[in-house]
Formats: sequence, structure tokens, C-alpha cells
Amino acid sequence: MNLLRIPILLLLILLNFNATSAEQSQQKEQVEYSFITLKEYLNAPDAVQVIDVRSEQSRERNKKEVAGEIWINPYKKKPLDDFIAQQDKSKAYMIFCSCPDDGYSIRAAQILFQNGFTNVKVLKDAAKHIEKGRLPMVDMKGEKA
Repeated sequence: MNLLRIPILLLLILLNFNATSAEQSQQKEQVEYSFITLKEYLNAPDAVQVIDVRSEQSRERNKKEVAGEIWINPYKKKPLDDFIAQQDKSKAYMIFCSCPDDGYSIRAAQILFQNGFTNVKVLKDAAKHIEKGRLPMVDMKGEKA
């Protein structure tokens, strides 16, 4: 019976080590972006280049955009690749989407950080701000990408 305990104990130790490593890896990914509140953005809107990563359907439903924004279609790789190749990586960027959990924005911010962008923030709770009309927007006139 004691001989069985040693392999089981070793197995439990290995499983615990793997779970800890996976958790630490997830924590590293989560540090790659930070949030900006609507209030912080409104205090200095010209301090950042706004990036809209809402879906085409969401944009068409809303028919509004932030003045001066750059729209990157979250379902296509080429617009994001073009943005990465053409933009100043040291400039300040604020990304927003219409996801309830800011999912598209967070993923876009992670990709930009992985590609050398150093000052990227996600607008926290953008979907709520858009819905309530708190994020200043103008009638949409942009081109599809």
C-alpha cells in the first residue's frame, strides 16, 4: 500500500506544478494591457489615437464613430497587419469595442503589445458608454476596411 502512495504523491505534485505554471502564464498575458476610464479619456481626448474594433454589424447598427478614429475590422487579419506596419509604435492609443467584456479591445491591445506598441489602453466598459451615449460620437462616414 505504501508503494502506491509514492507514485500518486508524485503525480499530484506534477499536476500542481503544471496548474501553477499555466496560471502564471495567464497572469503574464493579462499584464500586457491596461484600462483607461471614460473620464480619463474625456479629460484629454486629443492625447490618444482612438482605435475602433467594433464589428461591421455593430458599427452599422449604431451608425456612429468617434471623430478621428481608426477602424480595424476585428474579423480580418490584413487591416490589423497594415495598422501594425504603418503606425507609430510609441504613440498613445485607446482601443474600444462594443463587447460587454471589452474582449475585442483586450485582444487587439495584446496583439499590439506583442508587436512592439508601448502605450495602448482599453476603454473600460465601452459598450455601456456607447449604449448610454456617454462616449462622444459623430455620424459615421468612414470607409469599410
